[in-house]
Amino acid sequence: MGLNLLSHILSLKLRTTFISYVSFGESSLVTPCTSNRRAFFLECFSHNTSQSSCRFLVNVALIPIVIVKSRVQLYLILLVRYCPLWAKEASPHGFTFGFLPKRPLWGLVTRSYNAYLSRADERLGIQVRVFDRHAGYLQHVMDQIVACTQRENLLPELSTQVTNTSRSKRLLKVVLVTSLHPEYSVKLKRMFWEQPTSTGESIEVYQPSEERVQQTDKKLHDQKALAEVYLLSLTDNIVTSARSTFGYFAYSLGGLRPWILYKPVNRTAPDPPCVKAVSMEPCFHRPPLYGCQAKTIEITPFVMTCEDSNPGLKLIFGYVFKSLGLKMKILITFIFSSLLIGSVILLSFSNNFNDQLLDATLNGSSESETSHDKLIGGLLKAGFDEGSCVSRYTKSLLYRKPSPYKPSPYLVSKLRRYEMLHKRCGPGTEAYKKATEQLDENQVRSSDKECRYVVWVATEYGLGNRIISLVSSFLYALLTERIILVDQRKDINDLFCEPFPDTSWLLPLDFPLMGQIDSYYKDYSRCYGTMLKNHAINSTTIPPSHLYLHLLHDYRDVDKMFYCEANQAFIKNVPWLVVKSNLYFAPSLWLIPSFQTKLIKLFPQKDTVFHHLSRYLFHPTNQVWDMVTSTYNDHLSKAEEVLGLQIRVFSTPSGYFQHVMDQIVSCAQREKLLPEVATNGSSQVINTTRSKKLKAVLVASLHPEYSDELRKMFLERPSSTGEIIQVYQPSGERVQQTDEKLHDQKALADIYLLSLTDNIVTTERSTFGYVAHGLGGLKPWILYEPKNQKVPEPPCVRALSMEPCFIRAPLHGCQAKTIKTTHFIRPCENWNLGIKLVDAPDKFWWW
Repeated sequence: MGLNLLSHILSLKLRTTFISYVSFGESSLVTPCTSNRRAFFLECFSHNTSQSSCRFLVNVALIPIVIVKSRVQLYLILLVRYCPLWAKEASPHGFTFGFLPKRPLWGLVTRSYNAYLSRADERLGIQVRVFDRHAGYLQHVMDQIVACTQRENLLPELSTQVTNTSRSKRLLKVVLVTSLHPEYSVKLKRMFWEQPTSTGESIEVYQPSEERVQQTDKKLHDQKALAEVYLLSLTDNIVTSARSTFGYFAYSLGGLRPWILYKPVNRTAPDPPCVKAVSMEPCFHRPPLYGCQAKTIEITPFVMTCEDSNPGLKLIFGYVFKSLGLKMKILITFIFSSLLIGSVILLSFSNNFNDQLLDATLNGSSESETSHDKLIGGLLKAGFDEGSCVSRYTKSLLYRKPSPYKPSPYLVSKLRRYEMLHKRCGPGTEAYKKATEQLDENQVRSSDKECRYVVWVATEYGLGNRIISLVSSFLYALLTERIILVDQRKDINDLFCEPFPDTSWLLPLDFPLMGQIDSYYKDYSRCYGTMLKNHAINSTTIPPSHLYLHLLHDYRDVDKMFYCEANQAFIKNVPWLVVKSNLYFAPSLWLIPSFQTKLIKLFPQKDTVFHHLSRYLFHPTNQVWDMVTSTYNDHLSKAEEVLGLQIRVFSTPSGYFQHVMDQIVSCAQREKLLPEVATNGSSQVINTTRSKKLKAVLVASLHPEYSDELRKMFLERPSSTGEIIQVYQPSGERVQQTDEKLHDQKALADIYLLSLTDNIVTTERSTFGYVAHGLGGLKPWILYEPKNQKVPEPPCVRALSMEPCFIRAPLHGCQAKTIKTTHFIRPCENWNLGIKLVDAPDKFWWW
């Protein structure tokens, strides 16, 4: 009550000035924000304070600035910044006092703020304007931005140490970048995604638009520009380019003293890179330094030379404060002290509340970490060093819902027996040494049958192909009492932790056949298909010490005889099987009679093979897992619903195609995965208050244009449902770079992030998508392949199961009839040449 009265008294002197602009009621003058507490008074709403607390913050924050500055413009700026919706209601037809934006434009601001900025603990604005005649991305400008923000402690430095990422209780700092050139935000985002920060903070980078060319007087361009000005004004700190009037408007509107980037000389980052402005006033670039004002300029204490322009003048704060009387200074000191104490109390209460809430959530609390099913229903074995592989026991924490698919007791016991076998026969053991000695002989010794092996060789195909073939090879090893050894010459060590306790699944580099296996192909004399073709195998043939199984997509009918029951009788006696594959051939293992009985016991729900085995085998390394957890906690964890979009363009050349974009939108809206955008004139354009529902869209694609267009679509116009749509793409490499370490790590992080979504849309025949929805236990919507660059009708279909498709199934030969009569095998939804597992009843009506 006392503060309200004090506010009223102190503002009486200014009220006569404001009356000429608009007639304010007393309550509006004293506590203007309370008429709409969803306006952008950031501290008030981010901490969910009560109406009385909001009233307190508005009064205390507003009054001393008004008194000290004694300027009408600042009061109006504060109204626009802290009470934009209230002020807009007073002037609904466009710009009046204080530059109040029209409603459609304000929708751009609120949608961007609510989707990308509102949930941050701290916001940094970076306004980049390149005045070089070759404007665009310049590395020295990027270096200058990084040097400035890190030197001034606005952004943290990077760390080579991966922190424990199992908890989401980290400070989230959002960096809002405004520039005609998107490369600056892309580089900054990549920088903080690829490595953790030294402080443990999560850094999220967002750029609302990327026009590349200034298009003054073009309506939409100017609206986007003004929206960015207002968004910059809502940050906590701001860095601007020298002599940029765009930056002047933003930081003055927000009442912020910026850090100003010095203009580079000779394309070299200046040292120091930036300077803190002495006031929030714009610079007068061309002042009358000579003539009637020359002497006055020199002796006026509240005018100084601009930090970023000489000649140039600006107003400063110090003189006005010095000119105040002692009583007024004491009063201002009292008010600021009250503000500080009250803010500390409010923030302390809010932080305690938020900490308690966070400690009750799945992502944050130690209680949840101990009570959650970290062994995934017994799939995993306890006893691993948790620090060396954080993801092993914590990845189930990130899933929004526990998996409804539980591993069978038989599968759990089978995995424990396999682990004992692997420990007995794995690298470094006497049994392994004896088994490798056999490779120097042409035939197997009958006495050495205790340990048999499947050697999985990494091919030149992508990460998705490798993962699905590795799962299939492991399943075969599990069924045939073999152990699997994995070719480590690619980057598998940089992607995954060891899956088996007290042993290794990595094929030693001194393996006797290591120098030869790269050349193994269909024409190799020990290739099983070639031996059949040459009639080198019959009932009396003694098994060789090793066989090569060619199970790549280009395999021949003779290679496909591997899937025949009769042939397995010979293969089971070969100690070493070297496998090359880029296919998910697990469905055909179900069609081998001697395997089917075991498989039914292992997987009573037949479409859970990949889901269970992938979660058992694959545990991302700490570096990859840090990418996953930081992205999830920053962008996805606070959304009420998350949609994953996996976009692969198989055409040549690849890239952005409008018909693909139209197909994605058509599928997502037809299946009610995304809302439609409101039409012009809809009431949704007027309603710019914060939505109750935030839906995040995670896009995984080599081409960032798809996420850019989707983001623009939902920023430029509101959704018909009132939902806030946030679009995020972790990486956009443009070109697949298999076996390049960092590229593969980003790809794996993208896969796991997609698996954490509530719903997922994937591209036809994409193994990347297969792995993502299989890991997550999700039945995807599959985009049909476009024909003649036209959107298919319908654009997509819901998958029958979460299992990957075996896209080169042996439709002819020994399994031809069985495929047609087995009720849990069906043709793939999007590929007639493939088959997949489904969890089906005994019979289908269509068989």
